[in-house]
Amino acid sequence: MKRLPAVSVLAVCAQGALAQSALDLAKGEVTSAPVQQGPSLGLMPLIQMMVAIGIVLGLVKFLLPRLAGRLNKRLSTPIGSQIRIEDSATFAGGTLHIVEVRGKALLLSVGTQGVTCLADVTEPKAADTAAPTFMEVLENAEAAMESAPAAVAAVRPRPAGNSGQPADVEEALRRLSALSQ
Repeated sequence: MKRLPAVSVLAVCAQGALAQSALDLAKGEVTSAPVQQGPSLGLMPLIQMMVAIGIVLGLVKFLLPRLAGRLNKRLSTPIGSQIRIEDSATFAGGTLHIVEVRGKALLLSVGTQGVTCLADVTEPKAADTAAPTFMEVLENAEAAMESAPAAVAAVRPRPAGNSGQPADVEEALRRLSALSQ
């Protein structure tokens, strides 16, 4: 079934070549005396034409795809672009590219059917500066309170003055009133 188009083209070309030979024979002048022998209608012109068509089909099928692949082998991006091609690998059906776009690394497959995103291969960032959980903070505070009783005494409120406020607050209010006068 795959060879049907090629055989059809060969048959049409052969029929055209034979028709051209017959037309050349018929073009002779009617009033001339003897009819001259025209080009031979043998097998050799048909074989030459089939060989030529075979060569052209072979070039189109095998040589042209290889040349096209070599001409566009490398993808390029402009300088300063947010898209970078990290790595490439070629296989029978196309090419694999690892592309970095805005901090994400993507695995792309480029083939004759188009471009397909196969996977997101971005490496997860390590959580080195992660904030401690509430339970960790609570456990650290309990351990600090047990190990430093003096720190607990420093946290206790200071004794209140005459007005029920701590002494340093009363002192700050007294200074503030002296500045306003």
